Amino acid sequence: MATDTADRLLSSSSLAYLFASRFVVAAEPGTRGMRSYATGLTVNTRALAVNLPVLALWSLQNSGHISLRPYEEKRNKGVRAVLTHPGESSGIEGRLLDQLARSKTATGAGDSVAALVSGLIPHTTVPFEAIIELVLIEVVEKGYVIKVPQGRGIADRVKHKSKWTYEPNSQCYPPLLDGATALAREWNSFDDDLYKSLRDITRGAIEGRRKRSGADYDDFVDGVVEGLNSD
Repeated sequence: MATDTADRLLSSSSLAYLFASRFVVAAEPGTRGMRSYATGLTVNTRALAVNLPVLALWSLQNSGHISLRPYEEKRNKGVRAVLTHPGESSGIEGRLLDQLARSKTATGAGDSVAALVSGLIPHTTVPFEAIIELVLIEVVEKGYVIKVPQGRGIADRVKHKSKWTYEPNSQCYPPLLDGATALAREWNSFDDDLYKSLRDITRGAIEGRRKRSGADYDDFVDGVVEGLNSD
C-alpha cells in the first residue's frame, strides 16, 4: 500500500486510537484487550471506547470549536457543550460538530454531553463497538489500518462474529509519532476534574445504550477488534 497517508490529517481521537497505549490504561494480565496498532501494546478496550469521545470533546475545546461548561442549574447535572466556532472535522470530532450544528440550543445554553455521546451510537448496534467503528472508518479510509475480509463458518455467523479483521499499516506510523507524542503530553495535562466528569458521563451514556440493547461485552470484544485481541 502507498505511504502517502502521512500528509492526510487525522482527527485527534483517531490519532489517539492508533497510539492507544499512550492514552489509556493497559489491559490487566489475563483479561482481554486491544492491541495498539502503532505501539503493539495491549490496552483496556472498554477504557479506550470510553475515552475516545472524551478526547474528541477535549480536542474540539482546544481548537476553539466548543466550550465545555458545567450546568449551573440544580435541575441539570453534568457538562454541556456550547458551540463557539462552527467548523468541520473528521472522525468523532466531525460527528459531534454535525450534531451541534443541527441543534437549536448549541450556540446558546449548549447541549448535554450525555446526549451528544448517545447521539453517536445508533440504536441497533452494540454501543462500545459503535464508538470504535466510528474511528475505524477514518483510519481505514486514510490508509492507516487495512480492512481485510475473512471467511466465516456457520458457528461464527451464529455468534455474530465480524466478517472483517483489521491489520496495522505499520509503514505509515513513524511520521505520526511526533504528533502523537505531543497530543499525549497535552492530554495528560487535561484538567483532572473536568476529565473525570466527562469520563463518567460518557461511560454512563454508553452503558445506558448497552443495557437497552441487551448486548454482551464479550460479543463486542470478539467482534470489531477480532484479530487484534489478546487474552
